[in-house]
Amino acid sequence: MERKRELRSRILKIRDGLSVEYIDVKSSLIADKLKRNKSFIEEDNILIYVNYGSEVVTENLITYCISECKTVACPRVIGDGQMQFYKINSLDDLEKGYRGILEPKITEVCEPDSALVIIPGVAFDKKGYRIGYGKGFYDRYLNEHENYKTIALAYSCQIVDELPKEEHDIKMMQIITD
Repeated sequence: MERKRELRSRILKIRDGLSVEYIDVKSSLIADKLKRNKSFIEEDNILIYVNYGSEVVTENLITYCISECKTVACPRVIGDGQMQFYKINSLDDLEKGYRGILEPKITEVCEPDSALVIIPGVAFDKKGYRIGYGKGFYDRYLNEHENYKTIALAYSCQIVDELPKEEHDIKMMQIITD
């Protein structure tokens, strides 16, 4: 089995080679599937990443959630390997932060009793495990919020049969692909 580093590099090379048109079309398909997802429909608190690079695009999803009167929060890096979700009211509440990724500029922490966390990743396996960029932000956060539901968004080219996993790796409840 490929080690995490090699697998991350290989899948990122594939994902980064996707055309803008492909990313737009597939991201729209994935967003439509998410909007019909029971967990998404029923949850009022959506903790969602802001896409970076060639990730599945989320800006339209964020705007949609706000228009549906859902509480929306996005992650902000607060320390080494640590992140927190902060409530936003529009995309205007975001500014460039860690690694140039858009993060909330307002500091109203969002830690509801229940939430659906929409998660990015580099690679996913058919059992629901993921590999991110290697800093462990989401694994640490989810270990502290075990009651939150999780849905990862990915292109089909990011799915592999099996990933190497470690004890701290969190399994996604669902992965939505194109």
